Amino acid sequence: KLLVEVEAEEENIQNGLDFLSREGISIKPMSQQVVLDQEKCIHCGACTGVCFSGALRMDPGEWKLLFEPEKCLACELCAAACPLQLIAVGFD
Repeated sequence: KLLVEVEAEEENIQNGLDFLSREGISIKPMSQQVVLDQEKCIHCGACTGVCFSGALRMDPGEWKLLFEPEKCLACELCAAACPLQLIAVGFD
């Protein structure tokens, strides 16, 4: 197994992936994702202050933390801001 990060124009990336596939090399794209332990979360909102994408925000009616992963940029600022260390950034 080999983890590789590449940066190039989309066409060149696709050509490289096609080449590897023709050579019999299996490819699994990976991306970073934020994982929040919602069962232990105390909904303090500390993470929302550093979440500039709006993926983490407080529900004003129930005062509960809401997480919208599709908005997350995986910048990792929330992980550092969580006082209980309930937010982790990993690969899927």
